[in-house]
Amino acid sequence: MFVLRGTGMILTLALLSGTATAEEQKQSHQDIVHAAISGAGSIPKQAKALALLAWPTEPGDPEVSAYARYMLVNYGRNAIQAIRGTITEAKPELQADVVKALSEAFGQVHSGIPAGYLSGLEDAIWFGTREAREVAILEIAPFRFGPALLPIVDAATEDPALLPVAISALGTLGNDKARHFLGRVILEEAGDLRNSAAVALARIGNRAHEVLRSALRSEEKELRLAAIRALLPFADTDDLSALHTYAYDHADDDPDTVRAVRESALVLEETLAAEQAADAASPPEE
Repeated sequence: MFVLRGTGMILTLALLSGTATAEEQKQSHQDIVHAAISGAGSIPKQAKALALLAWPTEPGDPEVSAYARYMLVNYGRNAIQAIRGTITEAKPELQADVVKALSEAFGQVHSGIPAGYLSGLEDAIWFGTREAREVAILEIAPFRFGPALLPIVDAATEDPALLPVAISALGTLGNDKARHFLGRVILEEAGDLRNSAAVALARIGNRAHEVLRSALRSEEKELRLAAIRALLPFADTDDLSALHTYAYDHADDDPDTVRAVRESALVLEETLAAEQAADAASPPEE
């Protein structure tokens, strides 16, 4: 009994000792980070110091890095420039995490878009690793940031593994200059990539629809079907002639698709007639 009790006491003391050590280590990690903040001075310099600890260029303590990253993200707007400056300086295996942290810091911003946020994402698309580029492409697309078009196309051209995310992002970006790249995709690719590119063109609208209308005249049935199926949910009165021509010339492509084309054309004809009637009833401009 005495031995068992003694063993239990030893185990208990060991566990308590281990817990104390873990707490001391945690405090030590935090002390290192807080010391860096205290010694930095201004808020921008504090953010820069935290970035250097979060993504060190030389091997460091992962616990210190994790805590520094946590603190930096919570600087919100004041973290953006420091994180942006780290994207291209970080080790390749850390770049995607830097981009994620940039997005997380932006999530702490309650109004406006801080300087450096979109340009930081653009930097990541130009110069980042595949994973960093993918994260940045997904983040930047909803902002419909025009300058992002070229780096997205360049990244997907350089690394075809990025094609799926780039195609989807271009549809969200909404810049009809993307029609040239997406037009090549629907001609040169097949399957899901072709279908996704067709949908992206349809979502963009405007001159991007010209690419789909041209594809409807293709000798390749699968290309025609990809184009018409993508176009239908986004078709407007400018597409009426193309819809009628397709339904007449390619009635044998797919019965359900052709039926949907004819129904859509009827709806658009009614819309066009209503618009023309409204225009006729409007007083002439002086």
